Amino acid sequence: MSIKEIDNFFSNLSDRSITVCHSCSEKNVLSKRRPSDLGYCFYRPHEKIFANETGVLYLSWGTYTTDQMEMLIVVNAILDEAKACSLTAKWEGSMNDRVVIEKLDKNYFK
Repeated sequence: MSIKEIDNFFSNLSDRSITVCHSCSEKNVLSKRRPSDLGYCFYRPHEKIFANETGVLYLSWGTYTTDQMEMLIVVNAILDEAKACSLTAKWEGSMNDRVVIEKLDKNYFK
């Protein structure tokens, strides 16, 4: 997938009230929350290195509450946005599972 598709994916998530943080920790992403944000999506520095080597990126995600419905809304927004941006995304269905984006342009992470 092209760098443009990946950029669009992250930009569009932000437009969908999801806090996005590149190469950071959960603590960092929580500090970037906007009042209207329902949830968050981020990847850690070591996941960036892995994506650079493999073209596979593991995305951590969550919500600012423990509401199961909000969790489903956030993860489905991530999956829907990946599909809209022509990215290959997988999620195993557990609230503890990360979203996996595959077949990425490795040059994005250099």
